[in-house]
Amino acid sequence: MKNYVSTGDYAHFKISIDTKNCLKISALNGWKPLTIKINPETVDSYELIGEESHTSGSSAVGRAAVSSFLLGPIGVAAALSAKKKGIHTIGIKWKDGGKSIIEIDDKLYKTFLSSMF
Repeated sequence: MKNYVSTGDYAHFKISIDTKNCLKISALNGWKPLTIKINPETVDSYELIGEESHTSGSSAVGRAAVSSFLLGPIGVAAALSAKKKGIHTIGIKWKDGGKSIIEIDDKLYKTFLSSMF
């Protein structure tokens, strides 16, 4: 599952980008929404635990079919340029002493990195 807190504090909370282009964790706490920003004010430290990437199958097949039709055998090489999709696993130690492991996609990872400086 991507863009969620996978374990630890705030487990299963959703991670998204707020209106100020910063990451936030949010969920309903009963009927009241709970939101925690992910930034240097709330995060004590973080560590990249792992990265996973895979090629979109439909992207690779589509590119190969179109490219081979237009360019012949050379077009098959275009399938190798199919878009890679990544999931980044990050361990976070919160300033309040809590710990979480999050899994986010490439877009949120770039936002995470830029918001931590």
